Amino acid sequence: KSKLEDARTAVRVTRDECWKDIQAKEEEGGMSEDEKFRLKDELQKKVDAMNQELEGLFERKAEEMQS
Repeated sequence: KSKLEDARTAVRVTRDECWKDIQAKEEEGGMSEDEKFRLKDELQKKVDAMNQELEGLFERKAEEMQS
């Protein structure tokens, strides 16, 4: 269970780093505000998918350990 939480934390940290990069590019004039929010939505979808995959892996491993 602690490894699952560590993995989730790593995903959150990576998401935050990516979001900061996106914001910096927008502030520099490298992208529009619409593009920034499109990328934010895309980033969140990827984070959600990764968390779902991690949960699936955790559940399979828990089943293996019970068998």
